[in-house]
Amino acid sequence: MLGPAGVQLHFADLQDGIVDLSDTTPPATIRRSVGILARMAQLLELPVILSAAPRPGGPAVVEEAAVPQAPVFVRDGPCAWDDTPTRRALTAQPRKHLALCGVTSEIVVLHTALDALAAGYEVSVLLDACGGLSSRTEQAAFRQIELAGGRVIGVAGFATDLVRDFTTPVGREVITALHGLVQEPVVEGARYPLDRDRRVVDYSGPPVASHRGQRHGSAVGVRGCGSPGAATTSRTGPHSPTLRPCASTR
Repeated sequence: MLGPAGVQLHFADLQDGIVDLSDTTPPATIRRSVGILARMAQLLELPVILSAAPRPGGPAVVEEAAVPQAPVFVRDGPCAWDDTPTRRALTAQPRKHLALCGVTSEIVVLHTALDALAAGYEVSVLLDACGGLSSRTEQAAFRQIELAGGRVIGVAGFATDLVRDFTTPVGREVITALHGLVQEPVVEGARYPLDRDRRVVDYSGPPVASHRGQRHGSAVGVRGCGSPGAATTSRTGPHSPTLRPCASTR
């Protein structure tokens, strides 16, 4: 079991204008996941070191990655381990498990993970806080990391490796923070979250009867955001929501 005392976090290239380059994990998910990791770092007293690609206006680290007193090193290349100040900061920590995330997976995450593994560190790449240029190239990078001895894990799996008791004050805070991973996007001005097709979801709909006379849960009214037309109704499963039009179409 992984314990907090042996872990440090490295956020790489989590910068405005770079996070948005992700073609795999949605940038909003990366930001949300990084914010949860930053909160975990404070709760569990995990050291956090940030490195950033050089940008004309400065590093411009996303606000979710901002951890009080965490240093930010501007690298001159694609790998944190190649950058002497960043490497010195990481190796100065007595903690030999490096939890790593960033954008892009194929560049800074890949090279930093491989070099840390070669230096004798254990490495966890935090999947939902990383973003790749494409699914094919990101998966190739993750396979390379795993073949070298690293592991690729989600933020929830990583967090629950570190915290196994949710009845403690810290455990309760961590599990509460993890609830943010499943937060649904909400249409501005609407009361309801969106489903995958960007339709508004209302969980308050009444149960309806099937053709067999059994009650199967909510009716479904569907209207795509911004599209005209009346909602349709169909039978759904026992826990299905009601889908209502976006606020802008009502």
